[in-house]
Amino acid sequence: MGNTHLWLDEEGVHYRDWMKQVQTIAWNNLDHYDVHSEGNGQTVTVYYTFRSRDGSSIAIARSSYDIHELLQKIRARKDVAEQPYKPKSWFDS
Repeated sequence: MGNTHLWLDEEGVHYRDWMKQVQTIAWNNLDHYDVHSEGNGQTVTVYYTFRSRDGSSIAIARSSYDIHELLQKIRARKDVAEQPYKPKSWFDS
């Protein structure tokens, strides 16, 4: 089982998933978030994906963090709204 770490500071939202590199979305680049589910019917995970203006994103599993508290902390620094989830298709780059 891996370890994840999410934190907010004066620069923006940062996320490290186990042994991967740290992903960062600066406050001035944070655009919106969307919500989607993945799973096979018996096991479903709900993700909140925070998206930047430049196309980068940070996906957070709802079960990993208190999403309502996280949204409050983010909105204290940046007004960010939910937008409908748009699944990527094979022709998206």
